[in-house]
Amino acid sequence: MHCYFCIIRKTRDIKPLPSMELQSWCKARTKRARFFKPIPRSLFDLVDKCLTVNPRLRISA
Repeated sequence: MHCYFCIIRKTRDIKPLPSMELQSWCKARTKRARFFKPIPRSLFDLVDKCLTVNPRLRISA
């Protein structure tokens, strides 16, 4: 029973990761910059809106 409370205490101390723009995340992790350059900014904006956590701002079907 004591171990169960240790797990709860550890999970309570977990902090969320800071938010990051999708375009900057992709730019930092792409291995082929030439494929990244032709992608329009509007596509990144659309994907960002679909992935938004706030349901009032999120685009959904």
